[in-house]
Order: sequence, then structure tokens, then C-alpha cells
Amino acid sequence: SGEGITVKYIYDGGEATEQSPEFRNAGTYPVTVLFTGSGYNPETKTINVSMVINKVDRDVKFTDPNPNDILFEDSFSTSFSNPIVFKSGEVVPVTYSCSSTCATVSPSGAVIFSSAGTAKITAFIEGDDNYNDTEISYTIGAKLEISDMSFDSPKIVITYGDAVPDNDLTFSSSQPGSYDTLYEKYGNFVARMIKYK
Repeated sequence: SGEGITVKYIYDGGEATEQSPEFRNAGTYPVTVLFTGSGYNPETKTINVSMVINKVDRDVKFTDPNPNDILFEDSFSTSFSNPIVFKSGEVVPVTYSCSSTCATVSPSGAVIFSSAGTAKITAFIEGDDNYNDTEISYTIGAKLEISDMSFDSPKIVITYGDAVPDNDLTFSSSQPGSYDTLYEKYGNFVARMIKYK
């Protein structure tokens, strides 16, 4: 700085005086700063600089980043919606995907379960001149109610030493993909447990 010095910024697309130029897009911009002042030696001084403006991540999230599991009712009628919210209020195309076989996701982001299970939903937003690619995800489960299943025989009477007879599960709604039945003995009691795969 100095008395009587004029500063001029010269860059691709124009020039500015008194204040630095404004760049509205990310990128690298060569700028020539020209100092001119009467009575100085030399009267003109040139400095070349490079202005680098990095891209930014979009400020975006799901309405509920960690949603609670929902109740599975039946195939293709159990659905869940979790809209994306852009802080800037902009409207940008979003591509959705689902990594699980128990559900699909529509172009609008609605999750439709074909069976009970857990689905990971990913939203991808392509970047542009100023924004990086953005990818966000959440996980949502569709669970069967305990009341939706029962044993064929609610009471089994056997004599000590006899094998426990088969007692299949009956599901009042959709049956889970697969499960194991396990027997464990606790003192004089034999418990039958269900382990989902």
C-alpha cells in the first residue's frame, strides 16, 4: 500500500479496481495485479497470482437420518418414505438405490418391502461446476409382529426321555425368508427358540 497507488486486477473476463474481483464458480483463475503510482520507482509493478476456488459438498440430508423400523404387513403394500431436504432449497435430480433384496426403491425415493428384512437406501446427487458428487444413506427395517406367528400345538405333553415332537410355526402373515428352530434344556424344561437367518 502507499499514497497515490492505483491497484487494478486483470483476469479472464474483465478487470476490477479498488477491490478484488468476484468469482462465482469453482475453478482456477490466473489474476494479474497491476500497481501504478506516480513518483514510485518503478511506477508500475505487476504481480501474477492464481485464485483457486474449490468445489463444495452439498448441504443435504434425509428428513429422518435414522428412522425407526416399521411393521411389515404384506408383500408390496409395506412402504416407507423419507424425503431429501436441501438446505439451499434448490431442486436437484436424485438417484436412489437399494442394496437389499427384501425391498425396492422408486425413482421418488419411496421404499417398498416385498418381505420382512432390513434395507439400506442410498441417494446419489451428481456434482456440477461448483458442487462435489454427494452420496447419503440410511437403513430401515420392516419387522414381523410376534403376534403374527404361533406354534401348531401350544402345549406339548411328553414323558421324560421321549423326543420332543415336531411343532411347526404358523404365520398369519408373510413368512420370513428362512429361520432355524433350536432346542435348549434349562433344568427340567426344554425351550424351543426361533433364530432368523
